[in-house]
Amino acid sequence: MPCIPFPEPLDEGIVVERRNRFDMLVDLRELPVECHCPTTWNIGRLNVAGRPCLLSKCSDPRKTSYTVEAVSVDEPAAPRKRWIGINQTASNRYIETFLKNDCFPDMLPSSSRVRRARLSGKSNLDFIVGDVSIAIKTPLLTLPGIPPDMRSDARPSSPNTERFRKRITKLARSLPNIRRVLLLTVYLHDHPDFHLSEYRQEYPGHYEAIREIAAYSASLGIENWQVNLSLDSAGVRLDRYLPLSTQE
Repeated sequence: MPCIPFPEPLDEGIVVERRNRFDMLVDLRELPVECHCPTTWNIGRLNVAGRPCLLSKCSDPRKTSYTVEAVSVDEPAAPRKRWIGINQTASNRYIETFLKNDCFPDMLPSSSRVRRARLSGKSNLDFIVGDVSIAIKTPLLTLPGIPPDMRSDARPSSPNTERFRKRITKLARSLPNIRRVLLLTVYLHDHPDFHLSEYRQEYPGHYEAIREIAAYSASLGIENWQVNLSLDSAGVRLDRYLPLSTQE
């Protein structure tokens, strides 16, 4: 499958603790290292302490030396680890590269110019490919295969559905000459085919809000697609993509 190599291989360490929303302390070759955590969300209720992680070097000397790109539910000694990417901002760059290399033939016409666009002001970054407008979200609220003993006691954050409603409303009404509007749900791990029942089982308090926003998205004529990417120390791969149903 298509692959984006990292400029240099990622380093593997072990998370000592997540100190706050933005920082993790990581054991890197038996040395404690302050690292940037690129997501402010709860990572699927996973207790990351003691879990393996992948680190990229930070080029900005004003920031931490490393960024945590992925964590794993496997033990540090496991010979082959399953990685869960947590850098939600980076997923935009990955998708842009795959778009420019025509890696989605069943979703988009080939050889169309890819350009970045903002719907207005400080709205989220999106893409326009030919006459198709694309928005990207990379959720970390639900993660498959988290053993009970690795669950965090942290209460899940309530999803900001009102902000998301405004975003997809702008997206659906974005520009003249736009014929299709796509919403890509990008997972940086091997996520099963999405079903709304995920939220009923894992986050019953949020289920109705998620169900309502899914129905609203469908009413606007937005096409929902799932994209699964996987990463390891060498790079990022496009594993699969498929259209989603917003039904149960």
